[in-house]
Amino acid sequence: MKTCPNCGASCADTSSFCTNCGSRLPENVNATVPPAANPAPNYAPNYAPNYAPNYAPNYAASPAPVVVVNNNVNSTESYFDGSLGSLIGWRLLGALLSIITLGIYTPWAVCKIYRWEINHTVINGRRLRFDGSGGRLFGQWIKWALLTIVTIGIYGLWVGIKLKKWQTKYTHFAN
Repeated sequence: MKTCPNCGASCADTSSFCTNCGSRLPENVNATVPPAANPAPNYAPNYAPNYAPNYAPNYAASPAPVVVVNNNVNSTESYFDGSLGSLIGWRLLGALLSIITLGIYTPWAVCKIYRWEINHTVINGRRLRFDGSGGRLFGQWIKWALLTIVTIGIYGLWVGIKLKKWQTKYTHFAN
């Protein structure tokens, strides 16, 4: 057996080139050279073909998972893919229905708009999903309104934070 002076791989006695790195092997069978701790860099071009390709998969160095985005772009980035026209449409529809129902539809409108925003949001390549409903929010809405009335408007300062906490409670990753 010959030992490659470049990488230290064992090769057959009849080999002229290393099957691991393609370097030229010594001509003398007994002249095996152990690999150096810090071998000198080889700046000569290596034209030797690699006759023993390694077809075994390398599971130890597998890349990070890649998510397919927009059908042809690989990405693990965070982005928002909603359009301004859709947002304006949802907000106009929510406002119109809230006005027609004298404010009763407002929790459902808030949920519809928030669902649209969340369903068009991707964080680190993973799409978000909102599963809250207007009925659930309506119960909270009544409670917050009564507490605001009882505290002469002071509780109203916390309603925005309470709404964000409620929205976050029902926001999850889609997959």
